[in-house]
Amino acid sequence: RCTAPCVQHISRDDYKASILDVIRVLEGRNDSVKAQIEREMMEASEREEYESATYFRDLLYSLSSVVATQSV
Repeated sequence: RCTAPCVQHISRDDYKASILDVIRVLEGRNDSVKAQIEREMMEASEREEYESATYFRDLLYSLSSVVATQSV
């Protein structure tokens, strides 16, 4: 999903962090990205922001799918 950086729906720093995460995944360094997503999911859950937690859960599932396809 597009974070719409062209219309400033995401900060420049957050967009840069997203790009760095994508680069890490493509380089095969998935563990740090996965750990960060899990942390954000748990924090959202603790704040009872269940929709956000669900988003992060789905993101983890998508990451696992991409990683599985990459290794094949």
